[in-house]
Amino acid sequence: MVKHKRPFDQNLVDAINKLNWPLVNNNGVKAFLRKNARNETGAEHIAGKLHELKVRDIEILPNVLKQPLSVKNDKRKGKLYFGKRKGVNKFPYLKVVVRVEKDETETIITVCSSKRCP
Repeated sequence: MVKHKRPFDQNLVDAINKLNWPLVNNNGVKAFLRKNARNETGAEHIAGKLHELKVRDIEILPNVLKQPLSVKNDKRKGKLYFGKRKGVNKFPYLKVVVRVEKDETETIITVCSSKRCP
């Protein structure tokens, strides 16, 4: 039996793979992309249709980590970085959810669009 795979945009996966990994956040800590998310890769998870992302959002991802509008620590989700999206969008902010590892590096869990920036 084949597991159900969520639909994703291949152009977004290609844009994610083109980034210079590891990315660096505002404190100089390296941020990596997670290897897998259930039955899909980390890049396929971020490129999911429900996240409503565009290629230009992926291109500004290093800048959001380097110069975020806001950083919030959440007990359940981890560390949240917020940045402004380019262009006119119904969801004007980009939210990057990051998990802090024991060796002080960060792992990017997901990226999605957001209406609010705390």
